[in-house]
Amino acid sequence: MLSISIADQVQPLVEKQSMAAGFTTVNDYIHHLIMQEQTRLEQAEVDLTDPIVLMRLPLAERQRVLTMQAASMIEHYDQDPEWRDFTVGDIVEYA
Repeated sequence: MLSISIADQVQPLVEKQSMAAGFTTVNDYIHHLIMQEQTRLEQAEVDLTDPIVLMRLPLAERQRVLTMQAASMIEHYDQDPEWRDFTVGDIVEYA
């Protein structure tokens, strides 16, 4: 099990919270919190349509994501011929 040392000022607060949550020791409570956060992070989905989130990814991960997105768009346009109707014909501008 974990052996965790926390600051003296924080110790009473953490003890109170761990008892309120039903844990017998502070270490068990902190271990529970760490595992809960790890599970949350693993299940969290990253919004890859947000350019800021995408730019914060490491370069290799960003390239992998963009490659997958490009491949899915190729499939989309190959399966949907309707978009080709817009590329045929004259462009008429009305003034």
